Amino acid sequence: MPKIKIITYNIRNAQGIDGQVNLSRIAEFLEEIGADIICLQECDKGRRQSGLVHQARKLAKRLSMNYVYGTVNRYFLASAGNALLTRYPIVAHFNHSLPQTKDPRCCLQVSLDVNRQLCTVFNVHLGLNHRLRMLALSETILPMITSLKSPVILAGDLNAAQDSPEVGLLSTYLHDTFAENIGLQQNSFPANKPREKLDYIFTNAACSPVQSCILESQASDHLPVMAEIAIPHLH
Repeated sequence: MPKIKIITYNIRNAQGIDGQVNLSRIAEFLEEIGADIICLQECDKGRRQSGLVHQARKLAKRLSMNYVYGTVNRYFLASAGNALLTRYPIVAHFNHSLPQTKDPRCCLQVSLDVNRQLCTVFNVHLGLNHRLRMLALSETILPMITSLKSPVILAGDLNAAQDSPEVGLLSTYLHDTFAENIGLQQNSFPANKPREKLDYIFTNAACSPVQSCILESQASDHLPVMAEIAIPHLH
């Protein structure tokens, strides 16, 4: 059964703990890890604060990966959003708006051809409002995931702690890969003194988590979470 390595990483537009925006640090870290699928949140496109760079495209080119970028916040000609980079062929992608008040949030859905098996990845960055997070999960994200029989991975920054109702709701339908944690680190935020686990990778029953861990990096204010997942061959 083939295994894939996936990372979720809120890169805060490549602004490190030192306050410096440095996309090369993110790229070097990702090169070293060698993941097959990378889910990024807070990824800039053409914003002055990050040097007018299309961060997802630049990272994908450096890593020789395919990519999809999903806009969340628009700033005239620029934007910020979620991105997915992958070594696998991209079959389809959709950017779903989530329930909001003044703080736009989206979920990027990407279907991949993983060794002739369709695998769908949902990359999400939920907001700071508990009610809206629960609404996004119960009314938008979970109905999409539970309608699929093929392998599904949900990854991202949930802005919710391990013992939260949000993680409890997801765990009713999905498997939290952190149950297979092999590392010492238990929390993913803030990167220099981690106190909370806000970043997650979940799978449905059609694929099997092998191991998971939180990785060390000071290139953002979040730590990246990695999981290795077994994807069954096409029957």
